[in-house]
Amino acid sequence: MDRKLRDQLGASSERVPSLISEGFGQKTDRHFAAYIYNARGSSKETRTHLHVAKTRGHITTAERDSLQARYNEVEKMLTGLAKHLIRDDRRQRG
Repeated sequence: MDRKLRDQLGASSERVPSLISEGFGQKTDRHFAAYIYNARGSSKETRTHLHVAKTRGHITTAERDSLQARYNEVEKMLTGLAKHLIRDDRRQRG
């Protein structure tokens, strides 16, 4: 895989758990939810990089499809968590 694509894929995939962790430290649920939505955006970016990797012949269609399906599930979970946080919106998180 070419270096630039590998670096972009690595960066976007690493941002997902990093944003979740950073968001967990926020004072309110709404602030946490904003980080969750950003993590979801990084997941979508990762899926785009996987598509490019497949187009350039670095991974197979089966590999891309499997990984994209996993990221799709992650995005669904993140959306559910963000909606829950916004609905509850505790002002002071423990």
